[in-house]
Amino acid sequence: KIRPLVERVQKITDRPFADVVSIVFIVRLIDALHKSFYATFLSLSYANELKQKFHVEELDLEVEVYSTRWSWKDGETTRLHRISWDFDLATQLQLTRIAASVLNDEITAEEGLTRMNDLEEGTTAFNKFELFYRNLPGRILVLPLLAASSSKAFFDGTWVAAGFAVLTGLVAGCIHYVASKNPTVGELEDMLVSIVTAMISTMAATVLPDSTCFLAQVLGTLFTYLYGVAFMVSLYEIYNRQLVTGVTRLALALINSYGLAFGAAIGLWLAWYGGG
Repeated sequence: KIRPLVERVQKITDRPFADVVSIVFIVRLIDALHKSFYATFLSLSYANELKQKFHVEELDLEVEVYSTRWSWKDGETTRLHRISWDFDLATQLQLTRIAASVLNDEITAEEGLTRMNDLEEGTTAFNKFELFYRNLPGRILVLPLLAASSSKAFFDGTWVAAGFAVLTGLVAGCIHYVASKNPTVGELEDMLVSIVTAMISTMAATVLPDSTCFLAQVLGTLFTYLYGVAFMVSLYEIYNRQLVTGVTRLALALINSYGLAFGAAIGLWLAWYGGG
């Protein structure tokens, strides 16, 4: 996979092959980090540390909103990615572990490239909880627990509301799992979850008006879907003068959060359609 990139770097430098591998490792790592987590500041931080370690300060990396561009003397390559807001935290964690291992001289850059390839091929070992969540049972069972606990702890819902939140969380978990397998459904996951959550919560508030709280159930379930990480990282980037990426991330997080609210409004209307 990386042979064309290695050959291209070799043509424009007279450095030893080990230095060429180090340059390729940095480029591949930053590209993978940007693709999996879209964390501009994190990617550039690792890039600067690795460039100093391998003494390749001439390597110029530019992480943009939609791409990573790097140049080494007279060579230049640009990688474009579709921005995904469903951050792959497991991949991001593995990539940062690889970067830290190289920085601490626990592994070589070549071994780091091998580990990144294993990660992309899906041969990297995950712990039991990661496997539990990434496979069928976990996604469906964890979200009901989060929905019920959020409804009770954060929004002061009743125990009956927490019980209905288990139901909305269970449905959300099923939608989340289907979305992970079907990209088309994945584009509408937030909207579908908010619509179904509002419909079930309206049913609960209608049947048991004195024992349930519509807002506690809806917000308790959708709390997991709020774009808190995106908001936090965007403000951090704006503070560090990465204005283009920070403002873009903030705008998309706002738009997607509005989508959650709009879906809840649609679900409420559908549940009330034809009756009081």
